[in-house]
Amino acid sequence: TAQILIKHSKRLLCEQAEDLRDQTAALVEDI
Repeated sequence: TAQILIKHSKRLLCEQAEDLRDQTAALVEDI
């Protein structure tokens, strides 16, 4: 069960990282 939680948290972190990257790209385009 611990491995499943670790995989799940890693996936969430990856999704958050992608969202941040997209937001940063949008900000850079606005400048």
